[in-house]
Amino acid sequence: KAAWLPASFGPSYAPAEADKVPVPASVRSEAGMPPVAPETAVFLTELERVLAAASPPQTYTAANYSPHGLGSWKEKGFSVDLRLPAARLDSRGFYDRSAAISFLLNLSKAASSLGAHWRVLYNDFSVAQAVNAATGSRNVVFTGNVDAKGGLNWHGPAPLILHFHLDLEIPQGAVAPAAGSAGAP
Repeated sequence: KAAWLPASFGPSYAPAEADKVPVPASVRSEAGMPPVAPETAVFLTELERVLAAASPPQTYTAANYSPHGLGSWKEKGFSVDLRLPAARLDSRGFYDRSAAISFLLNLSKAASSLGAHWRVLYNDFSVAQAVNAATGSRNVVFTGNVDAKGGLNWHGPAPLILHFHLDLEIPQGAVAPAAGSAGAP
């Protein structure tokens, strides 16, 4: 019964290549990735802060590649792939349900603190159902297919490219909240 994201959901602007920044080193999954929009980097740092303060705390890694994102998201720097390296996998090959739900609800908290809206592609229906019910919006959706060249566009379970693909709609110039302000513990 969760509402669909608005039809206008999309990148808030198209940053110039020269304005893009690296994925923050503390969550970067590998060196040499294409840069992201500055606001995406701010969000990734805020997500790391929110997860460190969570109970239990969680860690994640972020990855970007070229071309990343489909449609209006392609190459804008607002799409990244997120993984939970410390999370156990369930018998199906998905992240442990409670760890995945906790991660995504904390992602929602980080997004809210920055005035952002988000969508994650992740193929565990039970996680999507729980998170979407909690947020009241269809933030977590399924997608999986094989492209014309035989490449996989899949979002779990392992070994089908287990990860959360994030599309982030965030106001241009967004900055993390100051410590002690709303959204910051």
